[in-house]
Amino acid sequence: ETFQAQLSAMEDVLVVSGQVRPAVTIDLRAEASGIVEAVSVKEGDRVSQGQELVRLDSKLAQSTVDQAEANLSQAELQDAATRLDLDQDTVALKKKTLARSTALFERGLLPKDQLEQHELELRASERALERAKRNVDSSQARIAQMRAAVVQARTQLQHTTIRAPFDAIVLRRQVEIGSGVAGVSQSSMGGSVLMTLG
Repeated sequence: ETFQAQLSAMEDVLVVSGQVRPAVTIDLRAEASGIVEAVSVKEGDRVSQGQELVRLDSKLAQSTVDQAEANLSQAELQDAATRLDLDQDTVALKKKTLARSTALFERGLLPKDQLEQHELELRASERALERAKRNVDSSQARIAQMRAAVVQARTQLQHTTIRAPFDAIVLRRQVEIGSGVAGVSQSSMGGSVLMTLG
């Protein structure tokens, strides 16, 4: 039997032995401490950037958020109550009363002790107004502090969910459900390694 020769593309195949290693590998660590509640991947899985990998028990972090939000609400209510003490109308009225009393005194129609009483009342009202302004400033500082506490608590809550920092493959998984995890900032060793990605 005869065959006719034909032109065709030829592939070069090169068989070599070796290891394939990723360009970047990292030991993934948690920023928060806690007990592992869920592990979403296993060794060899491909993960996408932002994908949830591990979730820590978030009950304590959630209660911290709730407490911080309640403290903020209380500070805002106290600020509103403090603002009620900003009584500029009373100061204006006391100034008018003193001006009338001064005019009456100069005409000899008001005794000096009543004029002095009206001066004293005006000074007392001005001091009360100044105290109220300082209390409002202090209240505003407290509110700013409470808002920062809310942001910090929400950040800690977000840290109970560990996500993939980039597209990768899970090379090694070192935690299971129920494992205790030390956060990066809570451990002198840099926190517990959850898994290695590459």
